[in-house]
Amino acid sequence: ILNTNYPNTTTSDAFIDYLQELKEKGNNLYRSFNPSFVSSVSMQYLYRDILPSNELKNGKIFQIGLESGGSTLNFMPNYRFNFVTDFLKSSEEIQFYRFLRFNFDFRKYKLVGVNHQSQLAFKLVGGVAYSYGADNGYQLPYEKNFFIGGPSSVRAWKPRRLGPGSYVAASNLVEQPGSILLESSLEYRFKLFSLFGQMNGAFFIDAGNVWNFSQGNPERSTHFKLNEFYNQIAVGTGFGLRWDFDFFLLRLDLATKVINPANAANKKWVLPQTSFEGGQNPIEFNIGIGYPF
Repeated sequence: ILNTNYPNTTTSDAFIDYLQELKEKGNNLYRSFNPSFVSSVSMQYLYRDILPSNELKNGKIFQIGLESGGSTLNFMPNYRFNFVTDFLKSSEEIQFYRFLRFNFDFRKYKLVGVNHQSQLAFKLVGGVAYSYGADNGYQLPYEKNFFIGGPSSVRAWKPRRLGPGSYVAASNLVEQPGSILLESSLEYRFKLFSLFGQMNGAFFIDAGNVWNFSQGNPERSTHFKLNEFYNQIAVGTGFGLRWDFDFFLLRLDLATKVINPANAANKKWVLPQTSFEGGQNPIEFNIGIGYPF
């Protein structure tokens, strides 16, 4: 149950104006501050033949998840619980969400090299989240959206700032949610030298994006279309260092954009514009704990 009471202050008014500005740009963060009731039941299946560790080894991991939000609301008059309305006693209309969400995550690890001292790591992640509540404009609760970009995602983009589709964001300060996710990474990991632990290196390629369904979203460049989505796949590459202390792994990745879907069709290839000094394609520094996947 979500409920926000805004005080009568200048700061509060400015925050409401900011949420409205995001709404006009297609971002639904404002829904996280509206009176809301969010319920769900979920199921998850996980298969793995390796245990989590910093050691390079063979193995694979597969995970799928299913979630149904607001399922019991389908049996209620007007798709809402009266006791929630009475409890909140809000002057605003209360949002009752109904949605379905599916996601999968596949990871494969294979030792390579003469002495099997290096590793190829592969990840494929996807998901679909669909809101069938027309009374909420087919919008999802904010936290049920998919996001992409950051240290454990497509590392050439800032966290949660990539997409959706070929959307051109006016600012990197705004997160970009989506209801469809497709993401993949390929990483070559190898040992370098010992330094109070083991220093390892990695070369990687990341690709992916998020999209929206057409319902309730006027921005056509963000929609998923079978005949266009492959032209909106973002690609990044880079090099990383991993300082492995056995019980703890510190990671630094330097990533640059290769294909930027937000650019015009003849300007998507941006690798030659890579720079440490900003510009159209600045190097992104990502610091993390543990491997990205």
